[in-house]
Amino acid sequence: MDKEFLDSVLDALDYLNEKWDQEIDDKSLRVTSPILRRLITYGDLGRAWREVGFSKEPIILALDLKEMISEDPILRIDFAAAGGALYKGAKVAGMKILDMARPPEKQVGEPPYKPLRVSAFQQSSCLLITRRYPSGGMKQEILTRGELITFFANKHGGAHYDAKRNSPKEYLLDWFLKNGSLKVLDKRVVYFELLSIGQSIVNSPDIALLRDKLKAL
Repeated sequence: MDKEFLDSVLDALDYLNEKWDQEIDDKSLRVTSPILRRLITYGDLGRAWREVGFSKEPIILALDLKEMISEDPILRIDFAAAGGALYKGAKVAGMKILDMARPPEKQVGEPPYKPLRVSAFQQSSCLLITRRYPSGGMKQEILTRGELITFFANKHGGAHYDAKRNSPKEYLLDWFLKNGSLKVLDKRVVYFELLSIGQSIVNSPDIALLRDKLKAL
C-alpha cells in the first residue's frame, strides 16, 4: 500500500468537496480541472479504491444524457447538458433546447440518473452541442465526461493551453465557449457541466466511503 499516493488522493477529494461548491467561479474550475483529469482520466480514483481493499471500481451516480434525449429527434436538438450540480441554491439537471415545440406530455420528466463505475462515468455523455449555419448546414457533437475534462485540462488552460488541439469536438466546444450565451444563473453552462462532474464524484456514497477509509489509514 502506497500511503503517500493514498494521502494525495484524499487531498484531491477533500479539495473537491470543500472548494467545488455552490459558490465556485469559472476561473477556479478551469485552473483546478487537472484534479479531475488525475482522478478520472489517469485512473487514480479506481487505483486508490482497490489499494484500500475494495474490488473493481467505485460507483458514481450521474445523469445519462443519451437516455435524456432518446425520445427527441437528435438533429433538432440545439443543446443538451446532463448537469446536476448545486450552484447558488439551485440544482439544475437535464437541460435541453430544441428548435421545435415539444408535445406537452414530454415537457417534463425525472432526469435519468444511473449508477456508473468510474470507467463508465468517464465514457458517459454529458454535452450535446449544435452549430447551425445560415446556409442550412450544421455541425453537431456529443461529448463524454472524459472529453470535457481533457478539454479543460489539456487545451483550455487547466494544466496546458494548446490552441493547436483542434479535433472536431474540441473545435465545436471552443466555438461554443466563445460564442454561446447560455448560463445557469451567472455560470456559463459548459463550466456548470464541469462543476456537475466534480460534484457527482464527491457526492457519491462510494467516494464518501473511500474518503473515510483513507482518513483512517
